[in-house]
Amino acid sequence: ALGPTLDKATGTLLYNAAARLRDPKHLGFLVDYIARREILTDLQLSAALEYVRSHPLEPLDVADFERACGVGVCVTPEQIEEAVEAVIGEHRAELLAERYRFNVGLLMGECGLLATASSCW
Repeated sequence: ALGPTLDKATGTLLYNAAARLRDPKHLGFLVDYIARREILTDLQLSAALEYVRSHPLEPLDVADFERACGVGVCVTPEQIEEAVEAVIGEHRAELLAERYRFNVGLLMGECGLLATASSCW
């Protein structure tokens, strides 16, 4: 249950879930995850919405759903920094040679897994 008060972030997630979900049959399922604060970010909500859209049949595979939208996954800023440093280290020679002409999209793509990571997923 959501209790007597609702923080702004949770309220926004609930609103976005209701507004963006075309088929309401999974709305209760998503609301439960938001209310239990297992879906904490809009990025997680987007992944959750994509999952329920691509898996219209019930029952949903809960473990697969949680994995797809990062439930319980927390990444520290230090882990993000280490991963980015590793990607830059792999391309250091190219970066120094090409400097401003280097396609940073390549680095961003390799760090794409990190793009989904906030402090919690």
